[in-house]
Amino acid sequence: MRFKEHAEALPLSHHCFVAPVPHRDDYESSAQYCRACDVWNDFVAVENKLDSSDNRLDYVIAGDSLRDIVQRLDPPKTKPESFPLCHPDLSVNNIYVDDSYNITCIIDWEFASTVPEAMLLIPPGLLQSRDELSQDLIAAFRDGLSAAISSRTRTAKCNTSLGSPQQSRCFWLLTRLLNLDSEHDFNLFTPVWDFIHGYEKDMRQYFNDQRSSPHYRQRYKEMRPEDEPLETQRKERDYLRHQDMYG
Repeated sequence: MRFKEHAEALPLSHHCFVAPVPHRDDYESSAQYCRACDVWNDFVAVENKLDSSDNRLDYVIAGDSLRDIVQRLDPPKTKPESFPLCHPDLSVNNIYVDDSYNITCIIDWEFASTVPEAMLLIPPGLLQSRDELSQDLIAAFRDGLSAAISSRTRTAKCNTSLGSPQQSRCFWLLTRLLNLDSEHDFNLFTPVWDFIHGYEKDMRQYFNDQRSSPHYRQRYKEMRPEDEPLETQRKERDYLRHQDMYG
């Protein structure tokens, strides 16, 4: 799984599993949001948390869990031999329409790939591909897709192939997670976990248990030498403590 391989070796950039980047919608003013971003930047700077063994281990555990979740999902039934072309950035910037709002052209196919048909049943994000649609737009997408399927004499297959709205959202969340295409991985992971496990298994307790297991303790030990030296970490903590006191 590319998600797990990335977490094990490549820079994690802005990805901090237990401390997602602040989201503007969670704050009443721009000033509060900017302050939260400053605090987040200071937080992840200490001990280089983004590329630390602790953060990497969380992503490895999440990756293993996602692999199990994918195996438990019951995707919409489609032709197993069919892998249509999927546009990775179907945003308003890449869709051309005429004066009657008929789509005339779609551009920017550079990173297009073939995918199972079930992936095409996921409502695209608008205005940007990373945005989640409102429930009204999701319903409109599903109605339009159903009509298109029906018009091609696939009515009998239409209702079952679309799956439930909850399942469709789960697939959308998974695509964001597995592509590491978000600044809020924890917030994407949580509803996927809840969709599969419900209240049967507490997610936070699961992660704590996994971190303590022999397998992941060994993985942590293997990743630990890549962390910054303890002396560097101490100097960073002292610097930020001084900033809090006198800044």
